[in-house]
Amino acid sequence: MGFFFFWIIGCIVAALIGQNKTIGATGSFFLSLFLSPIIGIIVALVSQDQVVVDLQKKVIAPTYNNNSSESIAGELQKFKDLLDQGAISEKEYENQKQRLLD
Repeated sequence: MGFFFFWIIGCIVAALIGQNKTIGATGSFFLSLFLSPIIGIIVALVSQDQVVVDLQKKVIAPTYNNNSSESIAGELQKFKDLLDQGAISEKEYENQKQRLLD
């Protein structure tokens, strides 16, 4: 009985950790319920924040519609700002930079 209680508590903790992540609270909960609360917590912790994903979509989406040199410079600056804020990695910045300059 105690094992079951701690299993459910672990699932709830995983859901709370995953609520603002891309996996979501429901995904974290059921992953924990069926596999293990420890696995659910780990997956929720490494899952990307939803706010960062939304911000990246707002910045990246306009780059496909504009091709002038002014917009490229502006987009490069936006990606540099995201890199400085830690929202994207160095590799993601370099990939976007290469895509814009090609």
